[in-house]
Amino acid sequence: MVQNSTKLKWTREEVDQRLQQIMADIHRICMEAAEEFVHRYWRPIIDGQSAPPTDAKTELQEWAQGKGFPLPKYREIRRQGPSHAPTFVMEVSVQSALPVTAMGPSKRASEKAAAEAMLKQIRAKNDW
Repeated sequence: MVQNSTKLKWTREEVDQRLQQIMADIHRICMEAAEEFVHRYWRPIIDGQSAPPTDAKTELQEWAQGKGFPLPKYREIRRQGPSHAPTFVMEVSVQSALPVTAMGPSKRASEKAAAEAMLKQIRAKNDW
C-alpha cells in the first residue's frame, strides 16, 4: 500500500485480495448473506456493463485470431535505469503489421502500451 499525506492508495492486486477476503468471510458466515452482498453492491455495476472490459493486449490478441494470424509476440528490447526503478522497452509483433515498441515502468505496462500503439497502427491502415 502506498501512503501519502492525504490519501491511502492500493494497487489493483491489493484491492482484489481484500475483496476476495471479504467475500470469503461473508460466505463462511452465510451463503445467503454473500448472495445479498453481491446483488446489493455489485449488481448495478455488472448490469451497467454492456460488454466485459478488455485491455489492449486482449483486443490485439482477439484481432489476430479473428484474422487467422498467430498470437502477437512480445519481446524485451531493453531494460534501462536503476535496478530499483527500471524502465522496460518491449516490442510487439503480429503478422501483417510492422513491429511496434513502447516503454513503461514494468514489462506488463510496456507490453500494454505496445499493444495500444499496434492497435492504433492497425486502425490507421483500416485493417480492422
